[in-house]
Amino acid sequence: NLGLPYNYISSLLLDDKGGFWIGTKNGLVHLSSSGSWAIYNTENSSLTDNYISSLLLDDKGGIWIGTTNGLVHLSSSGSWTVYNTENSSLPDNYICSLILDDVGGIWIGTGDGLAYLSLESSWTVYNTENSSLPDNYVYTLLSDGSEGVWVGTVKGLAHLLSNGSWTIYNKENSNLPYNYVYSLVSDGSGGIWIRIFAG
Repeated sequence: NLGLPYNYISSLLLDDKGGFWIGTKNGLVHLSSSGSWAIYNTENSSLTDNYISSLLLDDKGGIWIGTTNGLVHLSSSGSWTVYNTENSSLPDNYICSLILDDVGGIWIGTGDGLAYLSLESSWTVYNTENSSLPDNYVYTLLSDGSEGVWVGTVKGLAHLLSNGSWTIYNKENSNLPYNYVYSLVSDGSGGIWIRIFAG
């Protein structure tokens, strides 16, 4: 009844102009503050895939769009930039999660590792071979508020501190009942809520 391209809603985002972005399995939708609708897909935009997996607002009014086939940036001026494994250091084209850090860089959870893209456009990639990341499938991310990041994987929860040290939590060394960490949210007082998948 609203013209959505698909009823499966994968991600939601409020922009800095009172608009609302909706990620679906069949395109990206924008509802402006005036009530007008716009639909973006691979046919009418630079989107690399119609499955929108994650959305992130940057500090300049642009949005980062995670898809199952690469990362796309739509600037506030309307220009598009595509990042993938062929033109960048992105470890995998399947983008699972995105968060902004305290200094303007973004953390990118993928199907094959964790990536950090700094404000100066330099890349750092973490995986099971070069770090203590428990698994390369990074499902969810949460800032710790101190330039570190919580990383939810299918094999446990990892905390990467700003000094580069790691702490790993799983059902063997903590009270975490299952290792598949599905989503994370801060409680506002230094603690975190952890949604797990027990299937």
